[in-house]
Amino acid sequence: MTFRTIQIEKGVPGYATINPNTNSAYISYTSSDFIIVVNLEKGTIEAKISANSPGNIVINNVTNKVYVSS
Repeated sequence: MTFRTIQIEKGVPGYATINPNTNSAYISYTSSDFIIVVNLEKGTIEAKISANSPGNIVINNVTNKVYVSS
């Protein structure tokens, strides 16, 4: 197993989850009002999504849909 450090956004991350099908991590930043999508294979941030007070994140591995509480 290989480990590496990935530079993510400044701030306080709240919740995170990993989709093993797409090898992506989703991290919510509640006080900063956004979610980042990290490509774990490349070690890069693929998207930064605006959201009002994003909280817990869950993934449906069958449909590859992400659900975020707010």
